[in-house]
Amino acid sequence: MNRNLPQILVCTDGSEACVRIRGRADVSVSVGFKELLSRLHEHHFKHYELELSECPVMDSTFLGVLCGFAQRREAERAGDQSRTVLTNANERVSGLLESLGVAEMFDFREGARADRGPCEPLPPQANKQDRESLHATSLEAHRTLMSLNPNNVPKFKDLTEFLAEDLKKIRKNTTN
Repeated sequence: MNRNLPQILVCTDGSEACVRIRGRADVSVSVGFKELLSRLHEHHFKHYELELSECPVMDSTFLGVLCGFAQRREAERAGDQSRTVLTNANERVSGLLESLGVAEMFDFREGARADRGPCEPLPPQANKQDRESLHATSLEAHRTLMSLNPNNVPKFKDLTEFLAEDLKKIRKNTTN
């Protein structure tokens, strides 16, 4: 696989799931990432870790998807479930989470990469999404970031309005 393209690897062991991100975590892998998190959640994993030693940066769409997942887990969380762990997040990623006011949703750890059994890459087709799916995921992600912190509204208001309008046009064109 081309090392310039983002890659998502999944490792599971018992009730633990580890997702390794290689490369820039951006909108191009956000739909597949969201679907992966939903599948893992359906299998009732209790502990989630994102291993980020090879992830230089995350864009706001990817962060919004991640925060939406953490928010759903928080709402369902029982006493034995921990928050999602971000392992080896660099200063750029942790700083972005801080600036968006969502860092407290996660536990941050440093250290050796966790081994949770064999790692499987996200199938390539999971990253090939149509324009409608990309826009819908991005819109939902940015709305999540705005709902989690009112200071994010001015940052993403124009973008969400654009995405909502463009999504209407896309859906209108697909029904005609």
